[in-house]
Amino acid sequence: MLKIEAIPGLRPHDFILPNYPSYDDMYEQPEGLWGFGTWVNGGHWSTCEARMILAYYRLGRFDDARRSLKQLLTFADRFRLDNPLVKCGSEVYQPNQPVNLTYDAFGPPAAFLRGLFEYLYRADGLTLVPHIPPAIAELEQLDPVRFGAKQLLLSVAGRGPITSPYRRRTRRTRRLSSLLPALMRSRSTRRSPLMGSRRCSGARSTKT
Repeated sequence: MLKIEAIPGLRPHDFILPNYPSYDDMYEQPEGLWGFGTWVNGGHWSTCEARMILAYYRLGRFDDARRSLKQLLTFADRFRLDNPLVKCGSEVYQPNQPVNLTYDAFGPPAAFLRGLFEYLYRADGLTLVPHIPPAIAELEQLDPVRFGAKQLLLSVAGRGPITSPYRRRTRRTRRLSSLLPALMRSRSTRRSPLMGSRRCSGARSTKT
């Protein structure tokens, strides 16, 4: 990240660019479609941004992830979720269309959600690697993530490292589980709320 921060031209509008400055090995002259900041030469691509957001979470750079999504929302509010974004990520590629909507544009918000728990999918189970911003004391995901036929609803409470993962079977009863992959392989219901407590500073963590 220090190298990226040392080159402001890589994120002129809070979005990562594939290159800065212009490529010097193209067969075409860097003009028009090939000009810097327009398409493959310095244009912004949401798929690249999605991977960058996941990297932000892994590195604990939560403010960078927040600024990225905040910038994307300025396009979403105008129904301008286009790809690529030209002028180094500041304008849409198809400005004359009444609405811009591309599959790629859903990558960054999906990464913003996935980055919170990372979700390492394997053949024998699902491992969660939490990356919760320290300012968040309680989080509940209302949209489930999927693991095979199961849908998982995740929430955390408190601050610090995860200390007590458990599955909420109903609103009144809970079953502790320290091995998430075992839970994933169990014959649980297809829609499983999963809870976790985090150690609170100066207080004993509780499950509520």
